[in-house]
Parts: sequence; C-alpha cells; structure tokens
Amino acid sequence: MTEKKDKIITYEPSMAKRAAEMFNLFNELWPGGFGGGIPFTEQRVHDWLDKTSAIVDLIAVDEENELVGYCGLYPHWRDKKAAYISVLGVTPKAKGKKFGKRLLLKSLEVAKEHGINRVDLHTWSGNLEAVPL
Repeated sequence: MTEKKDKIITYEPSMAKRAAEMFNLFNELWPGGFGGGIPFTEQRVHDWLDKTSAIVDLIAVDEENELVGYCGLYPHWRDKKAAYISVLGVTPKAKGKKFGKRLLLKSLEVAKEHGINRVDLHTWSGNLEAVPL
C-alpha cells in the first residue's frame, strides 16, 4: 500500500506567493467571486494572513505539492469559548477529493487542543454545495 503524499499544514509566510495563486483559483467556485473581484498577490496574502488574530490558518497540499485548500480558524467575536471558520475553500482541482472535509476536521482538532468547545461555520445560502456543512 502506498502512503498518500497530500497533507494539511499550517500556513507560513514563505507560502504567500503560492497561496495567492491558490486564492485566485477559488474564484471559479466561489459564488460572487473570492476576494471581492480584486486578484490576490503575494503582498495581499502577507497583509491578510501574516497579521491576523487567527488561531490557525490551515493549508491543504496535494500529492504534487500544490496548495489546494485553505481554512482559517479564528476566535469567536461573541463567545470566548468558541471559534469561527472565517474561510473554507478549495481549488477546482481539489473539489471532490475531501480536502475541505480534512481541513474542517483538522480545524476542529486544533480548536479542541485550545479548549474550544464550539466552532461556527456560516455560508451564503446561495452556495448550495456548502449549505450541508
């Protein structure tokens, strides 16, 4: 049996350029476009992910070492014992390969390690594929 080479890792600033490329690919699957119609650049990713209050920013990496998914886990704005998934997304290439599920499960694991007993995830009602989450 061969071991899978894909993985879920924690974002590091050295990934910013590759993360920008990944986020730009989200547009195709994101209702209304991801990022407000403004393309992601390496600097925009640094400005966002290097300076946040995230508990963890998780990245999915496929067998070809491409960044294919992201999940941001943040402290909840109302409940100190809870957290919030700010963004959960995968590239078109990764769709249907369970990267989103694995990112979500890893975020729940991290939340538990931090003593968090609830994680909220909201979605736009028009995003029919995400509503069951």
